[in-house]
Amino acid sequence: MIQVVIIADLMRLKPLQKHLPKEDGLSVVFATDNISEATVFLAKYSSTANRANGVVVLDVNTETAKSFLPMLKSHKIPSIAIAESANEGFAMMELGASNMMVRNGRQNDYFYRMLAIRIRAVASKEGGHAPRILKNEIPGRINKFIVIGSSTGGTEAVAAILQQMPETAPPILIAQHMPPVFTRLYAERINNICRISCWEAQDGDKLATGLALIAPGDFHMELARTGDSLYVKCTQGERVCNQRPSADVLFESVARVMGRESSRAMGLILTGMGSDGAQGLLQMRKNGASTIGQDESSSVVYGMPRAAFECGAVQRQLPLDEIAHNILEWSK
Repeated sequence: MIQVVIIADLMRLKPLQKHLPKEDGLSVVFATDNISEATVFLAKYSSTANRANGVVVLDVNTETAKSFLPMLKSHKIPSIAIAESANEGFAMMELGASNMMVRNGRQNDYFYRMLAIRIRAVASKEGGHAPRILKNEIPGRINKFIVIGSSTGGTEAVAAILQQMPETAPPILIAQHMPPVFTRLYAERINNICRISCWEAQDGDKLATGLALIAPGDFHMELARTGDSLYVKCTQGERVCNQRPSADVLFESVARVMGRESSRAMGLILTGMGSDGAQGLLQMRKNGASTIGQDESSSVVYGMPRAAFECGAVQRQLPLDEIAHNILEWSK
């Protein structure tokens, strides 16, 4: 049995105490909302043989977590931090959390099941990988697909779009400037909060209806094709626009692979610094793809969208809250 220690704010403590013992292989051995009590317990617990099977679930405010995580790290007790946002979760991982989950408005059975999967994986030293399982398998030829490039502010912009996608949404490929590990965690966060499935891409992953693939950190992601089958290649080529993954690499691969069939693709360039994606999106547009750029007013940084617009790559500039509707209208 994996011994689970829960340290959580009072309102979050009871749901965790209620749900986690229902999951196979988990036993809650200690639960508190009192940091002093938790400190005393863990000091004793860290010296026992049980520590090898223990995992701490930490669901407290950010400031408390920042002061508490270094102590957990010094005791060599693995932990999972539950955070308000991906950025908070990443900050907690930098302080020593083994993995994280983003809290959302639907902390239902699925949320606790995913949390249990992370607990088991962290306990077995596998790093907390969530399963790569399609929520809905919809067979048939892929007629249309979406490609997205984004950087600063893009994690929230992409999430806002994907949360509006139905289970039947066309496949979506995303090059988001983000370092290794964080891309996997970001994909898992998107998977948790959306109706579509979302994975960190692996070399050879096929495009599928209702599936978004995030380019892995420090790897380029390109579209590839064998007959009617579309899939992705993930490679560590040279950085483009000082980025890997690069939106230019993804967009250029779509233009090259699809050729005259580029009308089956829609390219989006979202908030971000620099000019990555502009030339690749231009190639897509020249080959007949539909292209959209996020407008200045809704961009955190109007760098990438501006560069794409100024070079003629963007057909339409839209505020973020109108992009999902346009995707769905185009994909009919």
